[in-house]
Amino acid sequence: MNKIEKLFVIAMDDEAKDIIKEFNLIQETPFKLYKNNNNLLAISKVGKVNASATLSYLLAKYEVELVINLGFVGASDNFKVGDVVSVKKALYHDFDVTIFGYEKGQVPGLPPTYFSYDKIIDKFDYKEATLYTGDYFMTNKMDGSYLVDMEGAAFFQVAYINSVKMISIKVVSDIIASKNHINDYNDFEKMGSKLIYDVYSKVDNLI
Repeated sequence: MNKIEKLFVIAMDDEAKDIIKEFNLIQETPFKLYKNNNNLLAISKVGKVNASATLSYLLAKYEVELVINLGFVGASDNFKVGDVVSVKKALYHDFDVTIFGYEKGQVPGLPPTYFSYDKIIDKFDYKEATLYTGDYFMTNKMDGSYLVDMEGAAFFQVAYINSVKMISIKVVSDIIASKNHINDYNDFEKMGSKLIYDVYSKVDNLI
């Protein structure tokens, strides 16, 4: 089994288009996979199932030391568009079997939350937050300080099941329920990959 030092997992081409220039395409199906020395970059496509399928496939094929999820997120209004944020923990906002005594977001047989590997995530001086993941684009406010995406907790769940260390660092693309919420996201999507590339470079140099 080939050993991989860092596996970067990103949902969309638009998020990764600047990073891709540093890698060579080695596979187009069932998803795009790029390689650079002992690092891989996978484009999972959007959503929890795509995230889980992509990471499960790769962890079965490669011996991965660290999974790194980068990407855009919606955020609460204590953040601003363009902020870079370390994910300290992640959970689902659209999974609920609390009627059977589980915590909100907890999948039976698994922990209610997943954590970035602290010895690595604590090396970064970014802001910190909890990431909530679900299969719809969030447009309604939640309580407290938070980030929202459509893949992160699914990546964490697969990494947890396979006992592989993982971190996630996100870039805020939109402020949830703000006046210009959707327009902010559309505008940010055009230039946000540069910020993702800056995070990638810092991660690659620091770890």
